[in-house]
Amino acid sequence: MLLSGKKTIIVEGGGFKTSFSAGVLDAFRITNFDDFDAFVAVSGGSLAVSYFLGNQFGSYINSMKQLCKDPRFIQISKTFSDGLMNLDFFIEVAEKEFPFDMETA
Repeated sequence: MLLSGKKTIIVEGGGFKTSFSAGVLDAFRITNFDDFDAFVAVSGGSLAVSYFLGNQFGSYINSMKQLCKDPRFIQISKTFSDGLMNLDFFIEVAEKEFPFDMETA
C-alpha cells in the first residue's frame, strides 16, 4: 500500500525505549500537532499510538512509571521462559489504572 503524498508516522516499540516515542507523541499532543494520515506501530509503540489517538496525554509514561515500581512486572528469572516483562500484568494494570479511551481513539 503506497501512501503517496500522505504523512505517515512510524512508532517503534522496544520495552522501555517506547517511553521516548510516547514522549514525542505527548509533545505532539500538547503542541496540537496531529497532521498524520496514517500510523504504523509495533509492540509498545502500538500502545503509545493508542493513547495518542485517544488524546490521553501522559498515560503511557505514567503506566510505565507505575509498572517499574512493581516487582511483578520485570522478572529477570523468567527472561528466557516467559520473557522479561510480564505482559499479562501490564494489561491488568492498563485496564484498571490507564484504560484506553476507545471512543475517542
